[in-house]
Amino acid sequence: MAIIMQYGKGTGANSRGTGRKTVLWSNSAPTSSFAAKTVNLSDSVTNYDFLLVVLAFSTGTQDHSTDLIPVDDILGGAEYSLRINAASQNRTGGRSITVPTATTATFGTGAYNGSSSQNGYAIPVAIYGVKL
Repeated sequence: MAIIMQYGKGTGANSRGTGRKTVLWSNSAPTSSFAAKTVNLSDSVTNYDFLLVVLAFSTGTQDHSTDLIPVDDILGGAEYSLRINAASQNRTGGRSITVPTATTATFGTGAYNGSSSQNGYAIPVAIYGVKL
């Protein structure tokens, strides 16, 4: 599924470039605990400029965050730290992501307020490929 998006790209104040956002992976159970695992992506990340990663704060909240990660910075296994804050609870969740190959992503164990092995927090919801 490709969604056409408008980005503020170009030389003039009103100039727009056309980009696209494509779902590369989505969590089939986004309100359930999520253990560390490797997921398969539906397309090669090399076809995109950025990955947009969506996290849910926990199994029981509607709080979500997004991280926009340049593909060149993460492809090959560099670890990127994802963080999400729940303003209503003044709490933080986190988890790592790596992209060891062009068609896989690996999520680390979830964390809650600095404690490890809290897989009910920082739950991955989706990964999108963004092409400018």
